Amino acid sequence: MNFATKRIRVDGNDRSILMQNENGPCALVALTNVLLLSSHHEHSELLELVQPKKVDLDQLLTVLADIAIATNPKDEELSVLLSLLPQLHTGLNINPRFDGTFEDTKELSVFKLFDIDIIHGWISSHDKVQKYTYEESQQLLTQAVDIRDRETPGSGNPQDDNILAEANLIEQFLNDSSTQLTPNGLNNINTTMKEGNYAVLFRNDHFATITKHNGNTYALVTDLGFRSCNNIVWEYMGSIDGSNDIFFDGIFEETELNDTAYTTMEATERKERVEQVDKDAQLAQQLQLEENEAIQEADKKQLPKKSTIPKTKTDKRGTNHHQTPSNAPYKHTHSHHSRKNNKKHNSMNANASNKKSSDCVVS
Repeated sequence: MNFATKRIRVDGNDRSILMQNENGPCALVALTNVLLLSSHHEHSELLELVQPKKVDLDQLLTVLADIAIATNPKDEELSVLLSLLPQLHTGLNINPRFDGTFEDTKELSVFKLFDIDIIHGWISSHDKVQKYTYEESQQLLTQAVDIRDRETPGSGNPQDDNILAEANLIEQFLNDSSTQLTPNGLNNINTTMKEGNYAVLFRNDHFATITKHNGNTYALVTDLGFRSCNNIVWEYMGSIDGSNDIFFDGIFEETELNDTAYTTMEATERKERVEQVDKDAQLAQQLQLEENEAIQEADKKQLPKKSTIPKTKTDKRGTNHHQTPSNAPYKHTHSHHSRKNNKKHNSMNANASNKKSSDCVVS
């Protein structure tokens, strides 16, 4: 498994970043891109690794492990944390608290291992909700269901009444914050982030690389469909529902996603699917050839040289049943998993005078 890379220009420097693969916006992509872009994390071996157009997953994990060992040689739990590195790609158990913090877990320590901040904007304005983590809120809602099933209204149990009251508050909060970003949360991100710094944003079980520029927060665009769109680098986080999110280039000048960009993304994805099908077909053909050669070699050692005609046998009714030769070709099937595309396309105001037209070329 591998990741495509993209060359962008940030802070006057040309840099390569990782793009998403079929696993979508995973923690591994977000964490690695912070290491690649932040001036506080200069790791020559990682910068060299991402120079080619594609990066192998195993090689990436090896380089990250080397960086962790070099920067944390005395960490007593280093071996445990290193064992969690593969989960950056497959899935981490991250449990946000509704006050802007997280439950302190081993998985969260992986980010500390690389001295990278992780932040979220799923914050309630109610102190009785803020004390809960997401998992604790689910447990409370389950308790509330059990109470409603076994008791009649007005039963007079103060503990049950308190659980039901707080469950109602949590239900309302979850319904009002389906995007896992609230006005309080967005304000907290803008306040917490330091100018020019990079961090990892956790939202909707996804991870993104974010930065702060001129007081505003931007998310790095890593969807594979934008790989050839040179002018699309950042997405401004201007709203909780994406209605005011706008694309910017590497020097934070506004750019638009025009019809050409949409067409290019579709063409890029179509090209990638065709290439993958061709690779699958070539692999199937190679496996078929190797299997046939192996069977033929076995036949030379086992079958009599004087005859290669399949033997027949006759049953009691005189019917001949031909035995299928052992070297008969077989059908090889293969499957192809299409890439997930979790990126929503945002509409932009095409009349803004300071927008640049995105320059997309099918790679």
